[in-house]
Amino acid sequence: MFDLPIVRMFAALTSLLAVPILVLLAYSGWMKQTHASLPEWRNGLGLTSLVLLVLSWLWYALGLADIGLASLGSRFLLLSSVAVFCAALAALLAIGGRGRSRLYALVASVLMLFGYQFFGYT
Repeated sequence: MFDLPIVRMFAALTSLLAVPILVLLAYSGWMKQTHASLPEWRNGLGLTSLVLLVLSWLWYALGLADIGLASLGSRFLLLSSVAVFCAALAALLAIGGRGRSRLYALVASVLMLFGYQFFGYT
C-alpha cells in the first residue's frame, strides 16, 4: 500500500526537510529554557540525542543524494544500519530533555526512522 513512488518521495522529503528544523528548534529551546535547570547527566543525554540525530540525518542526506555510496557494497549497508540505530538511540536519549526540546527531539527521531523505512534501509 505504501510502495507508491509518490509516498516514498513524500516520506523522504519530509524527513530531509523537517528533521534539521526540529533539531534546531530543540537545541535553541534547550539553550534558552532548560539548560540551566537540568542536571549535567540530563543535559548530556539531550545533547547526545541531538548529535546522533544530526549524524543520522547527514548519512540519510548523503544516501538520498546518491553520490556513489552504494558502490561501497556491504560497508554501505553496515553504515546505514548504524545510522538507523543512531536514530533509534536518539529517540531513547531524548528523554533527557524537558518540555518542547524533548518533544522536538522525539518527533525528529521518529521522522528519521520513518524516512529510513521508506527509503529502504530497514
